[in-house]
Amino acid sequence: MNTTYHLTVNIQTPKGMLETGSFFLGNSRQFAETIFEELAGSENLLQYPSIRLDLLSITDDMLPLCLKRIGCNLEQYTSNCRILTRELFRHFMFEEERIL
Repeated sequence: MNTTYHLTVNIQTPKGMLETGSFFLGNSRQFAETIFEELAGSENLLQYPSIRLDLLSITDDMLPLCLKRIGCNLEQYTSNCRILTRELFRHFMFEEERIL
């Protein structure tokens, strides 16, 4: 069974949460959880209700499973995007076997 990991970006709207983006984190749970731990934000979702980041595990035959979740403000989200882009570039260019 193939499992992939994704980080989804959700924004609070008057009608509820809206998924606005997703980062593909690869097939390694260890890598996905390590990169998620580097992100700024709080598990207290009432503190930062506007932007929510969900770490998802997706298998071939199952619905996505949310492993972890944090809320962040716009400044933290900007920093988180920089961290994600840098770490994903390093991982897929230099550490991970080619997946494409």
